Amino acid sequence: MTPRAFNLLAAGFFLLAAGAASASESHVAALSFMVARVQRLQDEAAQGNKASFAALAAAMRGVGAEIAATDLEIWKREPERTTAAIYLLSGGSPRDLLKALADEDVSTDKGDMLLGALAYASGRREQAAKLLAPIDPRHVDPRIAGQLAYIQADLAPRDEPLKALVALDLARTLAPGGLVEEAALRRELFLVAETKDADRFINLSRQYIRRFANSYYYANFKTSFEFNLERLALADERADLSRYKSLLADFPREDRRTIGLTIARAALVTGRFAAAGEAAQTVLAEEPSEAANDAQARLYAAAAGIMSNDYDKANIDLQTLPTQRLKERDRQLLNAALQVAAALRRPTPDAQDGQSQLETQSSAPNAEATIASAEAALRGADAELSRSVPTLR
Repeated sequence: MTPRAFNLLAAGFFLLAAGAASASESHVAALSFMVARVQRLQDEAAQGNKASFAALAAAMRGVGAEIAATDLEIWKREPERTTAAIYLLSGGSPRDLLKALADEDVSTDKGDMLLGALAYASGRREQAAKLLAPIDPRHVDPRIAGQLAYIQADLAPRDEPLKALVALDLARTLAPGGLVEEAALRRELFLVAETKDADRFINLSRQYIRRFANSYYYANFKTSFEFNLERLALADERADLSRYKSLLADFPREDRRTIGLTIARAALVTGRFAAAGEAAQTVLAEEPSEAANDAQARLYAAAAGIMSNDYDKANIDLQTLPTQRLKERDRQLLNAALQVAAALRRPTPDAQDGQSQLETQSSAPNAEATIASAEAALRGADAELSRSVPTLR
């Protein structure tokens, strides 16, 4: 082979290698861009952009297809491993990476972001915890720092809620303003309700409402908030419900009714009749034109009213409520309130002209006990919602 021929052949191999490298790097660049777009869409959805949420599914499929087309050797280097981990912790499918990482050792106790993310996305929580726990979110690529702290909180032992709360606080610090902070707040609210920390629950709720009231996931927050508010109010029968009531002004107008009714019901079944009546009347005053049709608010106001100087009016209200507009557990509450109303006024032996007299004060505790018996109906919802844990999606 002549020197010229050799040089031409060598040049050809060089160009082929360069072309292969160029193609490989183009995949890497495209993948990084597409994962960044997924994160951006998620953050925009957390701020209320419905179009961004609608675009997420297609964006995730695009990342999966790009991963499948990328050279397997890419996953041996950084920052591509971090890019893949971001995809997995954002809700991406592990399928496309299982083959690429099949030969990697997952038995090590050392932290490995990508293998830990793969284990987490595959549902292997114990293995994920072992691989991710040693990694300090404060010392990793900023693109994944908040996500990592959030996942570490999710992987924390269920009997160590304080450990999870610390990780969630860190997640919010490392990734403010987007989906990580939004999801971390929802998760924290659930945990602080479990630990019966009412003051922190109120503070975090206020933060969420003020920062993410327009979030695509706001409905999830509201459902969880109402359930946890009820749990907290029922857990401490001596608590002053006015601190919960102060939150009403922070909620969007259309949500104040259900929040106010949650407060009223919890107050009623724990014997705090003045607080129950005040909360119910606040709901009725919010929409005066609808008051006549609001059977639930009228029930709570009347049930509280029979324990006050407004007994006569409250008793009439109870007897004229449209029961068909009440849910089953509120019908139980109505029956209990009617029994109490009847017990509060019975004829005494010396009644004149058949006139009913107010029973002695000793009847009041028994009346309260009758209403409090309706608490079991309220607590029945606990098991149903306690299984619902906020996610990063």
